[in-house]
Amino acid sequence: MERLALHPRSYDKSGALQMAEVPLIAHRGGLSEAQFIVHHYDQPEVADQETLVVTSLDGTSRSIDIETIKSLPTREVTAVLECAGNGRGFLAQRAPGNQFGLGLFHQAKWRGVSVRDILRDDDISQQDWTTLVVQSSDEGVAMPENVHAQFGKGLVRSKALHPDTILAWQVNGQDLPRNHGAPVRLVVPGWYGIWWAKWVKSLALTDRPYKEFWQHERYTYQTADGTIIAPVTEHLPRAVIVAPESNDEVFDDTEVSILAWAGETPVAAVELTVDDGASWTSATVVEAAPTPFAWGRYRAAISTGLPRGRRRLAVRATDINGRTQSWQPAMNRLGYGNNGIHTIEIELLPSRPAEA
Repeated sequence: MERLALHPRSYDKSGALQMAEVPLIAHRGGLSEAQFIVHHYDQPEVADQETLVVTSLDGTSRSIDIETIKSLPTREVTAVLECAGNGRGFLAQRAPGNQFGLGLFHQAKWRGVSVRDILRDDDISQQDWTTLVVQSSDEGVAMPENVHAQFGKGLVRSKALHPDTILAWQVNGQDLPRNHGAPVRLVVPGWYGIWWAKWVKSLALTDRPYKEFWQHERYTYQTADGTIIAPVTEHLPRAVIVAPESNDEVFDDTEVSILAWAGETPVAAVELTVDDGASWTSATVVEAAPTPFAWGRYRAAISTGLPRGRRRLAVRATDINGRTQSWQPAMNRLGYGNNGIHTIEIELLPSRPAEA
């Protein structure tokens, strides 16, 4: 189990993990055996019997206790949770922020209630609202900007009302752990983890753009001079090799195991190259994605007859809209959404000895 252990990056003032990556070996099944952690502030003190405040467009508020939320019709969704900073450390040009490897994603089965069911009492179909403001219990000073801000996000109406956008209190059949957002966290399938707010304490309808720090300054795609292009939302296509591992010694007939996903869009193709992109081999589906927001599992074989020794394996995913991966994605100032082609190096051994 040591190989499944989280790779810690930082701790908060209480000694709790604040950031930790997951090894790729944890993702060889349908659900991940470990889950990454990224907290922007110290983990807040939240009571188990917390209430949720819901505010209508007219300013009317009501409180709902967590047990009442759990009594509403439940919904389950299997989805990949991926941090927008995943892979930032592989960018050719260093971007500000933590230089993460590929340890900031995992797949899980989330159980909760559709946000739209919580909002039904607020006559959502009749109100001319455009944004759902989701506020969390965590707050602090964001550096290096030196800005004090509560964590919050403004979710567009269409995504807020999607039936698979849920407030979850369970993950993989177990109560949601405190360090993953209990008592309830937002699940926004197909979008990067910045939208999956933890320790949710309020929902509010508004007809105005939400321009607070975590919406308008951080987690936006920006040019080199800081001009905002767009908010970071949907996952970009990504394929990763989960077996073999980097530096493994392998034979020609070794199977390459691959995971691939593309946000809200189905994956159309997954490919493997052993010659730095001079040629690509199509991977075959081992297990189709169970939902539009989950990964599919694929396999491909290493070509026979290659020169022995050090070889580089690389994989890419392409979705049905033609979005694909490149060796080095277009740079954005804060290094979000780096879905560059995943590569590993292996040692290709002489042919496997014949059995006696």
